[in-house]
Amino acid sequence: MPLTIDYGNEIVGITSPTVNVDGQVLHDFIEDNMASPEGLLYDDVIQPEGKIEDPNNPGVYSQIILIFNSPWQVQFWGGSGYTRIYGAKIVGGLADQPMKATGTAGDITVLESPVDGLTVVSGSGVTAQDKVDIITGVWDLALAGHITAGTTGEKLNNSSELVVTDVEDAVWDADPANHGDADSFGLALKTLLGLQQHNFRLKDQIYQQVNLGNNNFKYVLTSGTIRVYSNAADAGNDVNHFAQYTITASYDGNGNCTAYTSVPV
Repeated sequence: MPLTIDYGNEIVGITSPTVNVDGQVLHDFIEDNMASPEGLLYDDVIQPEGKIEDPNNPGVYSQIILIFNSPWQVQFWGGSGYTRIYGAKIVGGLADQPMKATGTAGDITVLESPVDGLTVVSGSGVTAQDKVDIITGVWDLALAGHITAGTTGEKLNNSSELVVTDVEDAVWDADPANHGDADSFGLALKTLLGLQQHNFRLKDQIYQQVNLGNNNFKYVLTSGTIRVYSNAADAGNDVNHFAQYTITASYDGNGNCTAYTSVPV
């Protein structure tokens, strides 16, 4: 049986991979160590009660009882899962807790005590159903009274703030997936307005002369840059543009546009 005694930390350790321990074996191991040269240098780990004879039935003894002196405790190895100590009653220990939790979430240690039917659980003890009940309780919890500023309850209670502020911001800042390359719906809408010449500037134009014959000439725009701005002031000063496009055009001999492109850059 892989058992250890840590006199420095006052822990009786049960090492991997053991997950089931007979109380009698645990008792005998501790008694043997207490009687060892090292154990004699320290105070007793457990009290010497052991098995108690029934005064009304001579020769009949109780199941073995381990009374741990404080602050001694028993601890299984971390990650042991479901573990148990059977065939004995174990009491005492640090703050009347003879078992020390492993410190790993999900580990549960059970003390099977047929002496009095008592079962002591050490560890998280939270079952899957407990988690479901907690989640359900949160969602079904009445909002009334949850008004502490800055909390989720207060936010949900303030329905006007939720609708006007949070929903509005969520819509305008939403990523318009499958609706172009804009970063948000709000930006996409501003860009669309800009391309309709709302806060719009055409610059860096290049023109080409077209000879229509009989000394009749026509100048046509062959390329340029379009910029879109958030407001009229920025457009007027050509600052802080948020979208830019390069335009190109081609023409036939009569100066009629035959192709036109506008590409974001």
